Amino acid sequence: MLDKARGLICKWLPEPDSDPGGARSKPARRRVLVASTCALIFSLAFGVRLLHWQDKELEIQGDGPSHLLNRMALHYHREARRMIDQGGILFSYPDDPGDAHPILHPPGYSKLLAMLYGSDDFSGSYHLLRLLQVIGDAIAAVLVFLITVELLPIGVAAIAGCLVALSPQLAYYSLWLTPESLSAFLILVSVYLLVRATAFPRLTTVLMLGVTVGLSCWLRSINLLLAPFLCLVFVILSKSANRFRYCAALLGAAAIVISPITIRNWVAYHRFIPLSIGSGITLVEGIAEYDPDGRFGLPRIDDEAKAKDVEWYGRPDYGRSPWTPDGVERDRARLNRGLAVVRSNPWWFGEVMLRRAITMLRYNDSVDMGWPADSAKVPVIEREPAVAHSADSARDEPASWRNSGEELAATGSALSPQAAVSLERGGTALRVVGDSSQFGDQFASAVMGVKPYTDYVVKASVRFEDGAAAIKVTSSDRRTMLASSFTSNYERREGDLEGDSPSHITTVGTQGSTSEWFEPIEMSFASGNRSAVRLVISNNGAVVTRPALLIASVELFPLGPTPHLWSRYPRPIARSIQRRLYTTSRMLSLFGLGIFLLSAAGRGRALFVLLAIPVYYLCVQSPLHTEYRYTLPIHYFLFVMAAVTLYCCWAAIWLSACKLKARYLGRGKPDPEHKFQPAGNVAE
Repeated sequence: MLDKARGLICKWLPEPDSDPGGARSKPARRRVLVASTCALIFSLAFGVRLLHWQDKELEIQGDGPSHLLNRMALHYHREARRMIDQGGILFSYPDDPGDAHPILHPPGYSKLLAMLYGSDDFSGSYHLLRLLQVIGDAIAAVLVFLITVELLPIGVAAIAGCLVALSPQLAYYSLWLTPESLSAFLILVSVYLLVRATAFPRLTTVLMLGVTVGLSCWLRSINLLLAPFLCLVFVILSKSANRFRYCAALLGAAAIVISPITIRNWVAYHRFIPLSIGSGITLVEGIAEYDPDGRFGLPRIDDEAKAKDVEWYGRPDYGRSPWTPDGVERDRARLNRGLAVVRSNPWWFGEVMLRRAITMLRYNDSVDMGWPADSAKVPVIEREPAVAHSADSARDEPASWRNSGEELAATGSALSPQAAVSLERGGTALRVVGDSSQFGDQFASAVMGVKPYTDYVVKASVRFEDGAAAIKVTSSDRRTMLASSFTSNYERREGDLEGDSPSHITTVGTQGSTSEWFEPIEMSFASGNRSAVRLVISNNGAVVTRPALLIASVELFPLGPTPHLWSRYPRPIARSIQRRLYTTSRMLSLFGLGIFLLSAAGRGRALFVLLAIPVYYLCVQSPLHTEYRYTLPIHYFLFVMAAVTLYCCWAAIWLSACKLKARYLGRGKPDPEHKFQPAGNVAE
């Protein structure tokens, strides 16, 4: 039985042609199939990333690097501006030798910014850079297909490309203005060249491999050891008598590409710094993340690192920044402190590395592990086209719906028997006190009429008084939340404590001699196919004290028709796949079973190539502070393992269906040798 099962797996996962990728083994029909599949995978990946971009449009448009997704670009923006101001071809140099900001990261991404935007003031828009990253990540899905088709059947390759294309994590982080997705693209190119070079060693292929690895180091310093690691893989897989010479060529090409950065660092700082600094702070912060009791006394975040430097060295000027003055020396001192902890606690640190490596393999789930482990959890595609108009566009428009606190009380209704609803401040403000539930709805306004497929903004004057409360815009049946604003614990602002009214706070009524400040809240939403919505007050988390808030007024303003309405057709399909497939438990099961199936089929070469990059990142990144975006290259290759599992499951279902058909239709027993033809063995 086991031998028969293994025989079927070997049949479904055959060895590649003796001339993989060669023209003789790929006739016209196969070339057309490969080309058309590449086009379909690229279109799918690009479309999914465009949908994520639409969902994030309000968050990333208009305000340059100060916005959430654009804040990550601040360092690269400053260094690109420094390059332009200094007229540097490749680099920026420090104004002060003690300032380590220019070598905090490799200069590749900043140089890309400078090349794309030149001397223009590009702080207002990063659309071109984001489009480049989206296109690059869509091509990355195609590269996964091309790598896999060299090793496994074309059916497995097609499924792997589609898994990459639909991944919410890869799509989400391709929109971040950081170099990780572009670095992953170069690594995929490197692995494709590695596969070709091990099958058909050619000096030009090996040199191109070294160049792409070197270019990836211009974006991420974690790739510094990748060239020697791939040399090891090459020596194991290649049967060429000149494989050691090829390895020397690979290392030489990578070193030549990296060398301008090393030379710049020597000239500017008079120290041997191959790419960048930062290993010290990432090591100590990575240790502190798993040291909740603080027994090692190491900082968890950059602000704590500054304070620790002031404490350790008695230098108040170190409190300005972790990187100036004496940025290089301070980071090397942090590295030494971290290594001292590792040497004195090797078993504990080994456990830390293992736990961190496990968090690198997470996807969307309900487990709360805190930051940065929870950076693996990302939004999936929204069910409907998201709002794309800025709330500022309603500045001169009349309100289509308006209620005062008194009108809200008269027309709305309490949703919980324990909720207390009353009028305060001389009848001008509605006060809602919630019950003891964690997230229960407490109060709902009367329905607000809206036009279908139109963007709106709700503007409310609210005072969060106590506890954890939220104010939401929902569908009329309250089943779908369209927008929200909330507080986990209301704190009076500094201006309130001093008795001075902040500029963005309005005064509504009085209580004795104390003015009551109401904060303006704006919630933008797209109506979808609805003609009515509601304003809902709810609790928002664990209840220490019963949540309470005041509402002075609510206004609804139209912003204009919702754009991208065509996307309401593919969105439900893509959203359903992302929600149901890309979860931690399901993906890890698919990965594990895929590795087992490749092992059972004796496909050691494919397994070795596809697991090389995941093994590298799990080993090199796990000692350091790690966010999910740092480990993106792992997942492109693990999706191939998932594709192997799905492909073999489909093959088993097909074979079972053939047997049932033969049994019940009386056509004799099916021949498993011919009834299922693996997609990789296209008849020539």
